[in-house]
Amino acid sequence: LGYLNGLFALGRSIGLIGHILDQKRLGARLYRHPAEDIAYMMPSEEDIRCKHIG
Repeated sequence: LGYLNGLFALGRSIGLIGHILDQKRLGARLYRHPAEDIAYMMPSEEDIRCKHIG
């Protein structure tokens, strides 16, 4: 079963190296999504109160 783990790691490594080479070839930079465009779902005040009571 260990050899399957090795094959998985090898495949992931080859894919990562290919991705890096592709980015260098295309002159692409790492994409970072603007922080103000990300919405976090926070619990409501009622949910927080219920957890403290119960």
